[in-house]
Amino acid sequence: MTGLKDSKSTLTRRGFLKASGAVAGAAALAGGGLAAYAIADDTAKSTGDEYFTGQCRGNCSGGCKLKIKKRDGHVVQVEMGEQPIPEYNRICTKGLSWPQRTYSAARVQYPMKRVEGTERGAGEWERISWDDAIREITDKWKQIAAEGSSFDNFFCAGTSTSTCSDLYAYVQAAVGASGTAVCYDGALLAMNFRNIGFGQYIYGNDPKNGQRARTYVMWAANSARSFPHEFHWAFDAQDNGATLIAVDPNYGISQSKADVYIPIKPGTDAALLLGLINEVIKNDWIDREYLLSATVAPYLVKKENGKFMRMSDLGVAPAEGPIDMMTGMPTVIDPILVWDEQLGKAVSLEESVSPALEGSYVVEGVETDTAYSLLVQDVEEWPLEKAVEVSDVDLGQAQDLVRRIACEKPVTVMPGLGCDHYNGGHRVTHALNTLLAVTGNMGKPGAGLSGCCNQSTTALGSPGMVAAAAFPSGPVVGTIKLTTAFKNKRIGDVPVNIRSLFFYGHNALANMAGRLDTLEMFKQLDLIVTVDIDFTETCQWSDYVLPAAGQFEYEAVMLGIMTPTVLHQDKVIDPLFDSKTDFEIGRLLVEAMGADFPWASEEEYWRARAIGPDSEKYGITLDTLREKEAIVCFDDGEYLHGGGGVFPTPTGKLEFYLENVDRSIMWEGMDDGEEFDKSYEHLPHWEPPHEAWEENPLFEKYPLILGSIRNRHRTHTAFFGCDWLLELAPEPTLRMNPIDAEARGIESGDYVRAFNDRAEVVLRAEVNNGIRPGMAIYPKGWQEFEHIKGCPANLASSYTSPAAYNNYNCDVLCEVEKWEG
Repeated sequence: MTGLKDSKSTLTRRGFLKASGAVAGAAALAGGGLAAYAIADDTAKSTGDEYFTGQCRGNCSGGCKLKIKKRDGHVVQVEMGEQPIPEYNRICTKGLSWPQRTYSAARVQYPMKRVEGTERGAGEWERISWDDAIREITDKWKQIAAEGSSFDNFFCAGTSTSTCSDLYAYVQAAVGASGTAVCYDGALLAMNFRNIGFGQYIYGNDPKNGQRARTYVMWAANSARSFPHEFHWAFDAQDNGATLIAVDPNYGISQSKADVYIPIKPGTDAALLLGLINEVIKNDWIDREYLLSATVAPYLVKKENGKFMRMSDLGVAPAEGPIDMMTGMPTVIDPILVWDEQLGKAVSLEESVSPALEGSYVVEGVETDTAYSLLVQDVEEWPLEKAVEVSDVDLGQAQDLVRRIACEKPVTVMPGLGCDHYNGGHRVTHALNTLLAVTGNMGKPGAGLSGCCNQSTTALGSPGMVAAAAFPSGPVVGTIKLTTAFKNKRIGDVPVNIRSLFFYGHNALANMAGRLDTLEMFKQLDLIVTVDIDFTETCQWSDYVLPAAGQFEYEAVMLGIMTPTVLHQDKVIDPLFDSKTDFEIGRLLVEAMGADFPWASEEEYWRARAIGPDSEKYGITLDTLREKEAIVCFDDGEYLHGGGGVFPTPTGKLEFYLENVDRSIMWEGMDDGEEFDKSYEHLPHWEPPHEAWEENPLFEKYPLILGSIRNRHRTHTAFFGCDWLLELAPEPTLRMNPIDAEARGIESGDYVRAFNDRAEVVLRAEVNNGIRPGMAIYPKGWQEFEHIKGCPANLASSYTSPAAYNNYNCDVLCEVEKWEG
């Protein structure tokens, strides 16, 4: 750091930010300081103005195209870039703030090492050279490998890795490390993968397709905050005559735009959905043709074990099918049986003339039911009257909602993530997909889930992942299970010995539930390394911090996220300070471990990245992207997930009945082997929250549910160092309903203490009529060092359902009182 007289410093985190801010200002312009470059000033253009193109990669799923102005060697302004399809032209306050983030005082400027003998988190650092940092980190990895296994080193990716995840997949494999899987929205993602598979927009249709809906439902989705690039399609549907409905415990910006707002008790979404399914069946509003042709409804299920009955049960040997692209192994062709009413026997669906939708049948002495019959039996206990009593929804509103979904089609549902963050959150997704199945609202124009993020694997290549396949792979641990795996030294039957963590694109401490458990693990690890642009809370608890180049400081190619495009990112400026690109950091680490690095230059890597299975079809190369800036690579607005009744699932059907429930629904290899009621997982069910429920004995002591909403001015914790955004939201707040606030003598502007048996946090109160009584809501994204005391994540437990691993950030009880500190 400029001005230091020796290599060691006892800088605190705040001192680091102040000192680095001074350096950033000096590096910008002696005459005007940093602020001179974070302005929009078209009246004072110099002859040196240059314009570049790029993408905002804040992981809000927007992926907005940016027009970047450079003056006298510095980024001075960002504005909305022009997409090939004008309807996708968007930008928000975060995108406009990129000049400030680029030169932020929060930037990590050079490699840093925790001063030897000091505790992690104490904020005492010394500057270290790149050569020394790489050597010391890799020497420790080698030592850990020699004492046990290289798999005892774990790489931990976060959600801000849109351009470097493929590269680090190779780095992880080449250094022989194990991996982790993000569990922040894991329940929703994993259940959608099981029910309907993943496609171009992960689990849903092209979001633009939603404008064709007649009924548009935002379920637990405050998309004006969390998915602004997707939200306008809901408005377009509304302009086209659709009824816009919002189901949510709280009333916010998105809900205020709806035609119908349905308040719901937090953690009861699955109960209401089961009641809606029951009402559809009771009124015979089912789409019989769709159920028979596009879902597993007619498949016969054996009563003895809950498995589908197949031709092999009749003595017909399975055949070998095509190679599975995920596993590289041949698939098995063993057709599932249905009961044919005309033929009077069990046959494969392909042979069937008239498959039965409902009924019980004995086949070769084996008792069976159709999957649909089991669903009917499953929801019999959920008449709508019971469902609304549990969920505290008005019966008339529920009746109107189910009638619209069943009779005013097509229906698009924008699924939010709030209901995913309670115990059993995966069951909400299961029930929602089942409701859309029985009403035939999937895979049709205007019908289905609104997709999230363009994730096509065909437009671009994955050279890092392809090269990584040559190396042995270690275990994969879900992030919410890290502390358990660390303590038990296993994940399921697989031995695990977590000794070091390497974080990239991941501010884990500020985002994971059960933060206190994570900190205890951190204190006992042999090594923690973080690569990041900004000095985050996770950096603070690391042993080594490596400065990553900012997103305007290297060339890249990216998918368009919420747009059907591939975009090019120009290199606008050289890496600032002593930062390096992820490519260069990865190369240094791999070569120091004695492994080969496959690409001679960054350009060679990005040329390989621009070559995917369909790149020739769309005319995608690095050179064409440099020329055109963005290339449309999909049929705009036309992608239908499950279109034609064909889903990317093992059966090719919408699997509302899950056959294999012997393990957690999470990805292969992540199952911890914990016991759970497997009979509960075949079909959708509801269970109350683990903690945030009135029948919990703790409810009398802690009567408020502590939940979170998206922060409009941050994406998770990204952009925390931007002064403009801090002017709009200067400090953490806690929103409370006037009823709860008045009962505690709290007014807007007071500092309050939210607490439970685990911890406490102090923040400023905001009394808000839109908050449901009995709830206390905080906009997420604030790190511990930004609070007066504590942080909300300390109040949450690390509990997760053994059936579906996820962070239950909202399944938390607390009490709130006025703080007099």
